[in-house]
Amino acid sequence: NSDNINAYEDCKNKKAIGYAIGDSAAEITLVKRELIKDLEILGEHCTIELLWTDSIVKTTQAIKVNLQISGVLPGSEMLMLNECYAIDDLQLPPRSLNVEKLKKQFPYLREVPFESYYDAIPCVLIGSRHAHMFEAIEPVKQGGSCKPVARVVKTYSILQNMYTYPT
Repeated sequence: NSDNINAYEDCKNKKAIGYAIGDSAAEITLVKRELIKDLEILGEHCTIELLWTDSIVKTTQAIKVNLQISGVLPGSEMLMLNECYAIDDLQLPPRSLNVEKLKKQFPYLREVPFESYYDAIPCVLIGSRHAHMFEAIEPVKQGGSCKPVARVVKTYSILQNMYTYPT
């Protein structure tokens, strides 16, 4: 579910390229603090509690910010993510997607606009508070039970169920 995005700070005309991942189990959207620093975005310092796996609660310092993102493919819409929280480390593993291999294995995905990426570490984890980001703007592409599902949304294309298909 990781995709290449552009992140923007509107008034300073700054831009950074990174990767985002959607997490329906997360309520809030988290951003790597380094991205906010690169974009020179200022925000409100606060303390947040994060519920990790195994019911571990972690208290951490954060910066509450608003962030604009878009996909890198032509025609990607710019969307505002209000109330994101920048933290030092999202603790997300690197992800890879070999589009050529995927489209050969699943022909119904051939027309979906994806780009390959290798060992990409997401810098934005999009939570359910920003679920509007995942509304499909084209018909969903699916191949049946236990096969990847693709949705083209306003900023990029999303693959689901990829955990069953190593890239």
